[in-house]
Amino acid sequence: MTPSLFTWLKRKQQTGYLAIQAGAGLLSHVELNWQNGRPVVAACVARNDDGESAKSWSVYGNAPVPVGVVLSAGEYQLLPIEAPPVPLEELKMAVRWRIKDQLDFPVDDATVDVIRLEQGNVEPGSKLLAVVAHNQVLKKYMGLAERAKLNLTAIDIPELAQRNISALLETPDRVLALLSFTPQGGLLTVTRNGDLCFYRRLECNTAELAEQNEDRRSVVFDRLALELQRSLDHIERQHSGWRLDRIVLAPPPAVPGMADYLRHQIYLPLEIADLTALFAQLPAEPDKLAACWFALGGALRREEKSL
Repeated sequence: MTPSLFTWLKRKQQTGYLAIQAGAGLLSHVELNWQNGRPVVAACVARNDDGESAKSWSVYGNAPVPVGVVLSAGEYQLLPIEAPPVPLEELKMAVRWRIKDQLDFPVDDATVDVIRLEQGNVEPGSKLLAVVAHNQVLKKYMGLAERAKLNLTAIDIPELAQRNISALLETPDRVLALLSFTPQGGLLTVTRNGDLCFYRRLECNTAELAEQNEDRRSVVFDRLALELQRSLDHIERQHSGWRLDRIVLAPPPAVPGMADYLRHQIYLPLEIADLTALFAQLPAEPDKLAACWFALGGALRREEKSL
């Protein structure tokens, strides 16, 4: 048993937050607490584990902190939708009705939440995202948390976890694009003042980026640059008023030449995020940080944003 995995065993009280994610054969968690307004990483651990068993989750047993779970790709759907003309208190029910034909399972078996894209009030026709998860998925995590005697307070998704990190990197009132790569793939998010404005999944994961053959790695770079450029073109056409400030690249695994290659392919300034300026006690190992990326963002949850 490693001390970093059981930090709470040495403390009677803890005011932090623990976020857990299972997926792609990894079970990762990050525990954060806040000191003088700065997040401090108390633990950042990723293990080769499918995270499906009570035994896997027993290592978190009796953690005296609120706990959140970050879902993995394939465990939920995001469906773009225009806000229906109903009162706010009826919004989720109206959204359930509107998306029911887009699901491959009965809507009665789904839990549906709604994310407002961009800023402003929710008005008829404004852009929303319906977040849909099968009840069986949520019950699985609720059962695992209950058996481990955890205080499960939230279930998040990677897009919102990454938004939490992006909010620390933003310049007020400016639009920021954040690009990350994890074992599950690439994710581009666009945020402003802590609000998610746009997201896109990219078909490029850390294993592909670690390709040792230079020719095959060049093919990966070309595909990545093309997907990224298409995303930026879409943003420019559909959201000309956003005025993207810059693209920030999450600290990636050691990939020779990737950042410089992307700088030559896109028109926006690209920089690598300096997370050490934002987090205290952040792990130095890029592979560990990539494996725990969404758990890190999930652990930043402090309060629920309202529509």
